[in-house]
Order: sequence, then C-alpha cells, then structure tokens
Amino acid sequence: MNWRPVGDGMVMAILSGDPDKTDSPFVIRYRTSRAVEVGAHWHPGDEHVTVLEGVYKLGYGGTYDAASLQEFGPGAYVHIRKTIHHFTWYADGTIVQVNGLGPFRTFYV
Repeated sequence: MNWRPVGDGMVMAILSGDPDKTDSPFVIRYRTSRAVEVGAHWHPGDEHVTVLEGVYKLGYGGTYDAASLQEFGPGAYVHIRKTIHHFTWYADGTIVQVNGLGPFRTFYV
C-alpha cells in the first residue's frame, strides 16, 4: 500500500477507486502512529467505517466532546450519514477502512 501523511500521526492509503471523483466508489484506510483526535467535521457523502485494528471512538455534534465518544474495536462497523457533524479519536496503532462514493471531502465545523 502507498501510505501518505494526512495529519500529524495519521497516514492514508487508497485501496481502490478515486475518492476525489464524483460518484466513484472508493476504499481507503487510515492508520495511526499515535493517539489522534479529529475535531468536529462532516462529509458530503455517507461514510462506511470498519475498524480493522485498535480503538476508534466516535461522537456526534458540532463540538468535540470526549465524554460523549462511543468506543469501537476490531470488527466494528459504523455508518455515518452524509452532512452529519461528528468527531473521532483513534488510539495509537489503529487502522480503519472507509468505503463510500466520491468525492470524499472533509469540512471542519
């Protein structure tokens, strides 16, 4: 896999498709090398997240709130509907796979 940095402590690899292309199915993976907190954001398309390794935490709303995070471990699946404000936390060594339809964009709240 061709991993590229997408933030401090996080890399991404495109497994198939083109996440930048409209109506293109895609599969990407994120991997962390330390704990990573991602502030409130949303996407223009549905996001299908599968946890492959580690711990992934998800909360909903326009402001990061660690107390409201729900924890997901290996094998868990989460469907995040388009335009829903959410925030995430990843443990060191977490790998998640994201499937969806492009374009895959992130808009911070």
